[in-house]
Amino acid sequence: MDPGWSNAFTVPNSVWYLRYITLNMGLGGLFTFKTPRQYIEGFTDPLISVLNETPVYMGGDQTVSPFLSLDAPVTHPANNPISFMTGVDNYALTRQMGLWLDQPNIRVAGMDYATLLTVEPVNFNPW
Repeated sequence: MDPGWSNAFTVPNSVWYLRYITLNMGLGGLFTFKTPRQYIEGFTDPLISVLNETPVYMGGDQTVSPFLSLDAPVTHPANNPISFMTGVDNYALTRQMGLWLDQPNIRVAGMDYATLLTVEPVNFNPW
């Protein structure tokens, strides 16, 4: 046997141990327990916070927001309601959508990389 070679990670139990360490120490567990109020009003996820703070060249992603919320999702632009025309004022506009971000189709607010180190807000087509 070569003295520089180790078979420590070829033992079947070591695979289970590495999986356990990855899930519980790296990801904080397989499940996350939040109250309905936290889901609706928002909370900061620790794993996504680390992802957001890590530079892109080290595996991070600054385009994701660490704040998660059902009430104010990060893909929804603030103060920009959508409208649906009913045809009361003009029957030709029946079943037509109003403008969303000054465009006739739905756009989603997000972040994208302009360069490797700079992130800028963009509006993109979700489909």
